[in-house]
Amino acid sequence: MHRITIWMFIFVGTSLAIGCDVKNDRCIKGKVVRISCASFVVQVLNRDSIGTYGWRDVGGHTVYNNVFRVGNPCKIGQLFNGDEIYFTIADSLTEKNCVTCMMYDAPPDKVLQLENVSRKACP
Repeated sequence: MHRITIWMFIFVGTSLAIGCDVKNDRCIKGKVVRISCASFVVQVLNRDSIGTYGWRDVGGHTVYNNVFRVGNPCKIGQLFNGDEIYFTIADSLTEKNCVTCMMYDAPPDKVLQLENVSRKACP
């Protein structure tokens, strides 16, 4: 009887742990690198396969990896350079009602639309 209880505890614990990993698998941690009237640039901190490598900010000497331009900056909210954020990536770019200036400031090539943007870790 004692062995069955131990095995059930291990099974339930493993199932809960796997469920948590699947739920947070889409959660991405990023850092706001640049905000201008033309582009909103985020660097991904917890994944290596998202964004552009070797991007240099205009006028800066710092080279960034894993960066992208936010395709829906009007849906992000009030953020500042250096803010760490958590978000998920939307499946498609559908933002049509967001006005940005036409200045070209050499943003990263990769463009992603964000959802569920928060300063708190994803649930």
